[in-house]
Amino acid sequence: MDVKERLLDFISYKGLNKSRFQRSIGVSGSYIQNIANGIGTDVLRRIEKIYPELNTDWLVSGNGEMLNKTPMQNGVDVLYEVLRKKDMEISALKDEITALKDEIGSLKDEVSRLRGQNEILREQMEMPRKR
Repeated sequence: MDVKERLLDFISYKGLNKSRFQRSIGVSGSYIQNIANGIGTDVLRRIEKIYPELNTDWLVSGNGEMLNKTPMQNGVDVLYEVLRKKDMEISALKDEITALKDEIGSLKDEVSRLRGQNEILREQMEMPRKR
């Protein structure tokens, strides 16, 4: 994809037509049609000023994403990462709780078994006394 195609992609993304975009940056109605190898520095500066969301590195070279990240998007990305980590921690804690519940169940069973044995032993100890 060349500069011209990337510029047309951005114009389409913005929901504009070529004429409206060209007027907005103060170039002739045939500017986009005549782009051959690149965009002049002065025009690029006007595009940056009017469309700050456009990543001009992407426009010129194709590197990166079409849109610059806004501070809000960066904040959202940070919050998303925090939430993802917290979700992983919650999942691990749920697993740990399940394991502990299983262990508690086993220990309750063991306590019941030992109480039963204790009762049997008490009964056995009292038998000889009763004789």
